[in-house]
Amino acid sequence: MTNWHELTGFQRDLLKTALRLAHENRHVSGQDITREIERNREAKINHGRLYPNLDSLVEAGLLSKGSADQRTNDYQPTQLARESARRELQSWMAIFEREQIVTDGGAERCGSCEAQEMIANAN
Repeated sequence: MTNWHELTGFQRDLLKTALRLAHENRHVSGQDITREIERNREAKINHGRLYPNLDSLVEAGLLSKGSADQRTNDYQPTQLARESARRELQSWMAIFEREQIVTDGGAERCGSCEAQEMIANAN
């Protein structure tokens, strides 16, 4: 199984974009993914980079590749992709549950975390 952290940043961007577009209940082509990423990054995506990375995600079992029509591939996130993204999100949420980010960019301990630690240490 491929874990989220084993993917390149570009592959994570491709997968996040495919997840978002598929959530909108639509076919997801390489062109759709390219447009979304180029719009968000304000940079051009080289097709020689795009399709080998999409194929790597298919080989890893994170995307399925079908046919939208005779000329267009349809890339859909698999259950494995959803689970991997969910685990990654949960790991980030766990960080923010333990730390409260304050406006000056620093972090301070959250009160409920300290209370939970006190209860755990008392047992």
